[in-house]
Amino acid sequence: MPGAKPAKPAKPAKPPPVHYIIQDDRITLEAALRPYLDRPVPIPADLRERWRACGLRVVAVPPEGLPRIEASVRMVGPVQRQWLGEIPEWTDLIRGPQFEEGPVSGEDSVVRLDAGRLRLLGRSWSVPAGAGETGAGLRLEIVPQHQPKLNDAQRFASALEPPRPAEAQGFNFSPLALAVSITGTDALVIVPDAPSANWNEDAPPSSTSDALALFVPTIGERMLSTAPTASMPRTRAALILLPHPREKFELLP
Repeated sequence: MPGAKPAKPAKPAKPPPVHYIIQDDRITLEAALRPYLDRPVPIPADLRERWRACGLRVVAVPPEGLPRIEASVRMVGPVQRQWLGEIPEWTDLIRGPQFEEGPVSGEDSVVRLDAGRLRLLGRSWSVPAGAGETGAGLRLEIVPQHQPKLNDAQRFASALEPPRPAEAQGFNFSPLALAVSITGTDALVIVPDAPSANWNEDAPPSSTSDALALFVPTIGERMLSTAPTASMPRTRAALILLPHPREKFELLP
């Protein structure tokens, strides 16, 4: 019709939104270690229970099982590997993060630690496997230590003195001192966790507010994990000790 306005083109329909389904097939560290919970650990049962009461779980894992565990769990940081060899002097196996003064849960009480860090000291050397045997074993000694934070005056004074050995640089938790002779090749996996945590089944979900209200870290958790916050879950570091005993132990005449 003369004078009629042309019709406006219709707006194209918006495409439907794209939906993605993300499936995380990785499992928790507890679930990955569950098949090995009944495997013998070369640590006295009473000492192992003291470690557990202080938030340190120890599980023996065959070396061939370690790659499967690493591939199946959720990783939030790099994997660090270090070859120590025979270390007859006390050496840092792992250093925890620096923290300010605060409470920590021990075997049967809660104590307040000064500002500093918790670390795990260790030393090891070759020993005979046993009477009448030609093989060799590995003597392993471990002890947790609280290393206090030095102020400026203390750092200046220590710089003028002979360096102190690692075992004299803090308070050693002697009741947790471990001394064993290892003849096998199983790896010892040390994981921080609450003493009451049940690794035989998946933990029920809990709210972050509940976790923040009840969280008093154990020695192991303070050393090897970070506390949960309102926006971030806790993170943990697992320490894996993989012994390599010598094939033979011979005493030279």
